[in-house]
Amino acid sequence: MNSALVLIVENEHNCGEFNRPEPLVEELKLCVNSWRKYHSDIPIVAICPSDKGIKSDLVQALDIEYYQLNIKQNHSCGYYNIPLGLSWAEDNLKYDYFIHIDLDMILVRPLNLEELQRDKIYIGRLNDKEKKPNHLLMNIEYTFESNFICLHKEHGFLKRWQEVTVELYKRLDNQQNEFYPEIEEFAIDYIYQNDNYPIVDLVDYQVGARYPLKNINKPNQVKFHHNHIYEPKEEFIKWKLLTR
Repeated sequence: MNSALVLIVENEHNCGEFNRPEPLVEELKLCVNSWRKYHSDIPIVAICPSDKGIKSDLVQALDIEYYQLNIKQNHSCGYYNIPLGLSWAEDNLKYDYFIHIDLDMILVRPLNLEELQRDKIYIGRLNDKEKKPNHLLMNIEYTFESNFICLHKEHGFLKRWQEVTVELYKRLDNQQNEFYPEIEEFAIDYIYQNDNYPIVDLVDYQVGARYPLKNINKPNQVKFHHNHIYEPKEEFIKWKLLTR
């Protein structure tokens, strides 16, 4: 398949979570380098949906395909950019198969891409030890993550995801609500529960400060060290010692 890794990026002035910027530029560098270590044959596309774009010399140094959309936004959380940028990709990129990961995810083992089926949509999910509480207003069980998605664009899933995300933002209508940063992930749960997409859930694929080893059922399945660069690395170190 004509595949690409599709990343959603912004510069140092991103709004992060509740207008707290994340070190996305430095994390982008680490993410790209780790991907190239294992999958250098798969091109990397970076999309900035907002006007907070990355510099052209960084694009050149990383040797990535880059698009800046300059879409005006009014959100206190940058995670809104993920379905927004990927829905644009579904209509505009030349590639047929997309792999999406978050910028703070470092690939530590090659993915088994040959096992992915064109007629399925693969999305990361919290395992039973990690499930988060339902949001009472939305009555949606929170299990899916938006940090690891593999799919063929023919499903039209990414545009549907963006539509549901926008609708849930309107329903919550409170940017200070504790669940506000997670809405794009609630949207995946909503689609899983109400629509008929062929979603296959992926578990035990990440370890890190927010994904501790004690919650992982099958440590040998882990593919990503998922950590912001300022977070402690103890969980990853424990995983490496266990699986070496």
